Amino acid sequence: MLVDQTNIDKIYSNFKKCIGINILDFKYVKETERFHTIYHIREDSENICYTDIMEWHLIELPKLPTKEDGTELYDWIRFLKAEKKEEFDMAASSNEYIREAVDTLEVISQDEQKRLEYNARQKALWDYNTLMSENYIKGKAEGKAEGRAEGRAERDNEILAKMKAFGLSDNDISRIFSINS
Repeated sequence: MLVDQTNIDKIYSNFKKCIGINILDFKYVKETERFHTIYHIREDSENICYTDIMEWHLIELPKLPTKEDGTELYDWIRFLKAEKKEEFDMAASSNEYIREAVDTLEVISQDEQKRLEYNARQKALWDYNTLMSENYIKGKAEGKAEGRAEGRAERDNEILAKMKAFGLSDNDISRIFSINS
């Protein structure tokens, strides 16, 4: 992730934080029973943080407590550990994003024809959204160009009116405009 950012503008301060998430289906960290631990690079003796741009999260599924802690992370881990439809539905009842994940899982686990229909619908939505976005950007650019052209014409008319007010002849004005173009 950090390597992908090196060609942006070659300034370290512009790096975005790189977060690694490891979801383990076994106990790994023996020193704690917490199911979620976070790691950074630190100096050993004085515990000085070397950088905050890298961070690793370890989530150990077997350590998930049976009692809810009220966090969204707990809900997501409960969803990931679910094995029965009731467990999926219970996890989904507390969070709209988990509900969306459950719905998607139900669709993609159906028969092949249903999956093909779902994928076709998703592609149609992506195509439509892409087309709308591209047309919006194109229309905005055209509107700016029109506005600039109208602004130039308005400015030229003001200059022309001022030149006539100063008594310049149409012939002199025509020669001035042909010199500048």
